[in-house]
Amino acid sequence: MSTTTGAAGAVPWWKEPTKDQWMAWIAAWLGWTLDAFDFTIFLLIMVPISKEFNVPLTDVAFVLSVTLWLRLFGADRSPAAYVKSHAQRARDIMTREVISVAPDMPLADIATLFETRGIKRVPVMRGEKVVGIVTRANLVQALATIRQTANRLTQPIDQAIRGRLLSELERQPWWGRVTSNVIVARGVVHYFGMVDSGDERDAARVAAESVPGVRGVEDHRFRYSDITTAT
Repeated sequence: MSTTTGAAGAVPWWKEPTKDQWMAWIAAWLGWTLDAFDFTIFLLIMVPISKEFNVPLTDVAFVLSVTLWLRLFGADRSPAAYVKSHAQRARDIMTREVISVAPDMPLADIATLFETRGIKRVPVMRGEKVVGIVTRANLVQALATIRQTANRLTQPIDQAIRGRLLSELERQPWWGRVTSNVIVARGVVHYFGMVDSGDERDAARVAAESVPGVRGVEDHRFRYSDITTAT
């Protein structure tokens, strides 16, 4: 858009687009803002997350950085992605299989749903009526709040488990000290970062299960081969 000067009846630049064009631009800007909002919320609560899970702030920042790096390899060049990015009609970009939750669904189940289905928000349905929406930012805030009391009781135990597990892992040649991180929350060991193979996943699981007090192991790490295939 540019301003035309020196000509009779010049049209100001803000009048050049039609009303529909302006509405489309505003809608796109609001969509981009909403998509980035959950990431902004995460930045604001990094310190509380670090304290509640009893891990260094640098570890929390590392996990966030890995997430950002992986976005560089996440470009989708499939026909379906082309349709999504070039479509002119709602039917081409809408989500056909709508996932919804009930008002009384536990937050832990919603978190699992977000992770397994790769979604950022989900409508809350009461019967056939939409009564609200839960976003990833809402979920992070809620979980950070409700775990404060429980974490005060479990932090010393989790800290001991993490220390003993790291002591064992760092003696192993297959453990990636730079690419992997360990968080223990209420007796459950969580692995984050990147991993070379399924054998390394199994070894890390066995190492965690051998530590007294561990109630479960969840490995959230990406495999290098999966990233290479995606590109």
